[in-house]
Amino acid sequence: MKLALFDIDGTLTKTISADEICFTRAYQLALGVDKINTDWSVYRHCTDSWIALEIIQDQFQRDPLNGEVAHVKAAYVGQLRQAQARDPDFFLPIPGAREMLEKLLSLKEWAVGIATGGWEPSARFKMKSAGLGDFDIPYSTADDAFSREDILRIAIEKARLAWNRDRFDRIVSIGDGTWDVICARELGIPFLGIADGQQEQRLRELGAEVIVPDYRDLGGFLETLEQVSNLQIPQTKELEP
Repeated sequence: MKLALFDIDGTLTKTISADEICFTRAYQLALGVDKINTDWSVYRHCTDSWIALEIIQDQFQRDPLNGEVAHVKAAYVGQLRQAQARDPDFFLPIPGAREMLEKLLSLKEWAVGIATGGWEPSARFKMKSAGLGDFDIPYSTADDAFSREDILRIAIEKARLAWNRDRFDRIVSIGDGTWDVICARELGIPFLGIADGQQEQRLRELGAEVIVPDYRDLGGFLETLEQVSNLQIPQTKELEP
């Protein structure tokens, strides 16, 4: 059995714009921080948990106080709920995502997992709002670890338990961010990009070779996924935790 690990924002859901606005507003409401750096690539780890740590350290010259990050997280989910109520079009699925997940989960040779740098409550809310929340898929999130690498490692372990497997024959990481490309390469996991336009170019500049814009060509995507799963990628970090 093979394992497909999906990111969420920009990969399964069209929520990047709403995500940035709501994330920024959450820090204003919870901590009184009026401005944060939304160039996520400048942070050591592009995960909500690590970004929260860096922002608080930068703004207050200390580590987070007890309950402080939880306060930000709650404010963030609250902002997402308000944004979704105002305009559901900010929470649409990537075209073809639902049909793709339905088909992939019906195939006995594939297991599916979520590996996202977002916190779990916000991740599940975005998936539910995009009509993708009813799938029985294990989630690995920023509530599990600080780094993308550890989140991917934990996602593999959760998928092993969910599908009762000692190991997977092959693993593919599916994502849209530059950090997704880097993380997959360092762990020696084949990468399949979901992007177009300038973002596609950014991924290619980092070495991503196989990129599709969405899942509307379901047969083509499944064929591409199978081909990518057979790629051999040298790893620079240990895949096992």
